[in-house]
Amino acid sequence: MMYGNLNSKAVLNVAECSAFTGLSVSYIYKLTHTGKIPHSKPNGKLVFFDRRKIEEWLLSNPVETEADRSHFVAQKVNSLKLRT
Repeated sequence: MMYGNLNSKAVLNVAECSAFTGLSVSYIYKLTHTGKIPHSKPNGKLVFFDRRKIEEWLLSNPVETEADRSHFVAQKVNSLKLRT
């Protein structure tokens, strides 16, 4: 299905959210049912998503890279050297 430019839409329906995230429609429904994805149900039945909140949700659990850990350790070592 073609949904046009989803990046320009502020509000997405379930199918558009699925296309935007790459997650299946059934998994999107499961996430809404368990309260794990931000969504709105203005009439109690139809589900809508704020695209910006979905972007934030997608990036909400960043995984630290090896380079990040190495940089952190190097900073700590340098700060300890400065104390002595």
